[in-house]
Amino acid sequence: GNDRSTLDLPGKQYDLVREIRKAVGDDKPIVGLLVHGGTIAFHDLKFDLDGILDLWYPGMQGGNGAADIIFGAASPAGRTPVTYYKRDLDLPPMGQMDFYADGG
Repeated sequence: GNDRSTLDLPGKQYDLVREIRKAVGDDKPIVGLLVHGGTIAFHDLKFDLDGILDLWYPGMQGGNGAADIIFGAASPAGRTPVTYYKRDLDLPPMGQMDFYADGG
């Protein structure tokens, strides 16, 4: 594997979501499925998608679990143990490890 240099989705995936939204219009809901192993910068995804289902590494039954949620057979709790940022610039500089404003 490689270390990521950004929290952005690879390639033109943000553009793809925007184009899908334009193609279907605002009257049809679009749910984004995120399959990944680290936090992602959302940018404007929350405006272009009606829902976001974060699967992380879902395993062999991940597709079935996602389908159960999308089609109403299961209801996720909606909690996450991580923080999602709009963009990389919202993060402190790399190497900045002073987590407390007063140094301590």
